[in-house]
Order: sequence, then structure tokens, then C-alpha cells
Amino acid sequence: MLKVDYNNPNKLDKLEEFYLNHDWKTLYKDEETLMVSHEEADTQGYEYNIHTFDNSKAELAIIVSVGATGKVSEAELVNMLKEAKSFIKK
Repeated sequence: MLKVDYNNPNKLDKLEEFYLNHDWKTLYKDEETLMVSHEEADTQGYEYNIHTFDNSKAELAIIVSVGATGKVSEAELVNMLKEAKSFIKK
């Protein structure tokens, strides 16, 4: 996916559809956030992408990408997202 239509109210659904069509799994989804994962069979590595959108002041997209040699829990991913948001919202 090369571009996200930020004005599309269904942007998370579109992102999720894109990932699911490319063998990613949805770990978490709500009205602002999508967390997806992919396991690389040949390297036994894991990829995680977190997309969150904040419309409180202006359209803001925060995207966190994580590569790992082992599985990362949903709680750990949520903490990474909180940390990323803390840099922006100060």
C-alpha cells in the first residue's frame, strides 16, 4: 500500500483489508488503531505494524513498525504505541 486516504472514514478497514490480503494477521483493532503481525517462515522473524489516527486537533497518523526474532505481546505493542505518542503529544 503506497498511500492512505486520510479523509476516508473507513481507512482502518482498508488498511486491514490490505494486510489480510498479504498474509498478515490482525492482532487488535478499534476506531483509531490497527495492530497487525506477520511471521516470516524462512527467517522465523516477526513483523508488527501499528497504525493509529488522531483527529483531535488535526489529522495525525502514527505508524510504529517493529521487527523481532520472537513474538511480541499485544501489551508490549500497546506500550510501544504509548511511548511513540508521548513524543508527539508533549
